[in-house]
Amino acid sequence: MYKRQEILQRGWFPALSNASIYLKFDGTISDTTTSNAVPAHTIISMLSMTFNERGGANELLDVRVLFGGSSTNFIVSAQSIPAWGTFIWNEPLVLHATDKMIINLGSAGNVDAQFHYIKQDWS
Repeated sequence: MYKRQEILQRGWFPALSNASIYLKFDGTISDTTTSNAVPAHTIISMLSMTFNERGGANELLDVRVLFGGSSTNFIVSAQSIPAWGTFIWNEPLVLHATDKMIINLGSAGNVDAQFHYIKQDWS
Protein backbone atom coordinates (compact mmCIF):
# COMPACT_ATOMS: atom_id res chain seq x y z
CA MET A 1 0.00 0.00 0.00
CA TYR A 2 1.28 3.44 -0.94
CA LYS A 3 1.26 6.40 1.38
CA ARG A 4 0.88 9.85 -0.09
CA GLN A 5 2.70 12.77 1.45
CA GLU A 6 3.00 16.37 0.25
CA ILE A 7 5.61 18.63 1.80
CA LEU A 8 6.47 22.26 1.00
CA GLN A 9 10.27 22.40 0.97
CA ARG A 10 13.14 24.68 0.08
CA GLY A 11 16.65 24.24 -1.18
CA TRP A 12 19.61 26.49 -1.80
CA PHE A 13 23.10 26.89 -3.09
CA PRO A 14 25.38 29.74 -1.92
CA ALA A 15 27.87 31.43 -4.26
CA LEU A 16 26.79 29.83 -7.55
CA SER A 17 29.51 30.07 -10.20
CA ASN A 18 30.22 28.42 -13.56
CA ALA A 19 30.23 24.83 -12.20
CA SER A 20 27.07 22.82 -12.92
CA ILE A 21 25.07 22.43 -9.71
CA TYR A 22 22.54 19.58 -9.52
CA LEU A 23 19.64 20.53 -7.27
CA LYS A 24 18.84 18.29 -4.30
CA PHE A 25 15.25 17.75 -3.26
CA ASP A 26 15.87 16.64 0.33
CA GLY A 27 16.31 20.00 2.06
CA THR A 28 20.13 19.91 2.03
CA ILE A 29 22.56 22.15 0.13
CA SER A 30 22.79 21.28 -3.57
CA ASP A 31 26.17 20.34 -5.07
CA THR A 32 28.04 19.15 -8.18
CA THR A 33 27.12 15.48 -7.65
CA THR A 34 25.66 14.34 -10.97
CA SER A 35 23.63 11.58 -9.28
CA ASN A 36 21.33 14.15 -7.60
CA ALA A 37 17.94 13.35 -9.12
CA VAL A 38 14.30 13.23 -8.17
CA PRO A 39 13.93 10.05 -6.06
CA ALA A 40 11.79 7.08 -7.11
CA HIS A 41 8.06 7.37 -6.31
CA THR A 42 8.40 11.16 -6.04
CA ILE A 43 7.01 14.11 -7.97
CA ILE A 44 8.55 17.57 -7.54
CA SER A 45 6.42 20.60 -8.34
CA MET A 46 8.80 23.54 -8.66
CA LEU A 47 7.18 26.76 -7.44
CA SER A 48 9.91 29.38 -7.69
CA MET A 49 13.63 30.06 -7.85
CA THR A 50 15.39 33.25 -6.75
CA PHE A 51 18.90 34.22 -7.80
CA ASN A 52 20.72 37.11 -6.03
CA GLU A 53 23.96 38.47 -7.51
CA ARG A 54 26.41 39.26 -4.68
CA GLY A 55 29.73 39.89 -6.42
CA GLY A 56 29.06 43.25 -8.05
CA ALA A 57 29.23 41.97 -11.64
CA ASN A 58 26.69 41.23 -14.37
CA GLU A 59 26.09 37.49 -14.75
CA LEU A 60 24.39 35.12 -17.21
CA LEU A 61 22.30 32.28 -15.72
CA ASP A 62 21.39 28.90 -17.22
CA VAL A 63 18.74 26.58 -15.76
CA ARG A 64 18.19 23.26 -17.45
CA VAL A 65 16.42 19.97 -16.81
CA LEU A 66 17.71 16.55 -17.69
CA PHE A 67 14.45 14.68 -18.24
CA GLY A 68 14.67 10.96 -17.51
CA GLY A 69 18.43 11.13 -17.40
CA SER A 70 18.94 11.67 -21.13
CA SER A 71 17.25 14.68 -22.74
CA THR A 72 18.50 18.13 -21.69
CA ASN A 73 16.16 21.10 -22.06
CA PHE A 74 17.03 24.68 -21.17
CA ILE A 75 14.38 26.31 -19.00
CA VAL A 76 16.37 29.55 -18.82
CA SER A 77 19.32 30.28 -21.12
CA ALA A 78 21.77 33.15 -20.67
CA GLN A 79 19.37 35.08 -18.43
CA SER A 80 21.02 38.36 -17.48
CA ILE A 81 21.33 39.19 -13.79
CA PRO A 82 22.66 42.71 -13.20
CA ALA A 83 25.30 43.50 -10.58
CA TRP A 84 23.66 43.31 -7.14
CA GLY A 85 20.39 42.38 -8.87
CA THR A 86 17.81 39.63 -8.45
CA PHE A 87 16.17 37.28 -10.95
CA ILE A 88 13.00 35.43 -9.92
CA TRP A 89 11.72 32.47 -11.91
CA ASN A 90 8.21 31.46 -10.88
CA GLU A 91 6.81 29.33 -13.70
CA PRO A 92 5.45 25.96 -12.53
CA LEU A 93 7.45 22.92 -13.57
CA VAL A 94 6.88 19.25 -12.73
CA LEU A 95 9.80 16.85 -12.31
CA HIS A 96 9.44 13.07 -12.13
CA ALA A 97 11.69 10.32 -10.81
CA THR A 98 15.17 10.36 -12.39
CA ASP A 99 14.79 13.96 -13.66
CA LYS A 100 17.60 16.36 -12.72
CA MET A 101 17.58 20.17 -12.52
CA ILE A 102 20.90 21.89 -13.15
CA ILE A 103 21.91 25.53 -12.60
CA ASN A 104 25.10 27.42 -13.47
CA LEU A 105 26.48 30.80 -14.51
CA GLY A 106 28.23 31.54 -17.79
CA SER A 107 31.39 32.61 -15.92
CA ALA A 108 32.93 32.55 -12.47
CA GLY A 109 30.63 34.62 -10.27
CA ASN A 110 28.86 34.89 -6.94
CA VAL A 111 25.11 34.33 -7.07
CA ASP A 112 23.03 32.84 -4.26
CA ALA A 113 20.24 30.52 -5.41
CA GLN A 114 17.11 29.56 -3.45
CA PHE A 115 14.29 27.34 -4.69
CA HIS A 116 10.90 26.31 -3.31
CA TYR A 117 8.91 23.24 -4.27
CA ILE A 118 6.22 20.76 -3.27
CA LYS A 119 7.53 17.24 -2.81
CA GLN A 120 4.93 14.52 -3.35
CA ASP A 121 6.12 11.19 -2.00
CA TRP A 122 4.22 8.09 -3.16
CA SER A 123 6.49 5.45 -1.60
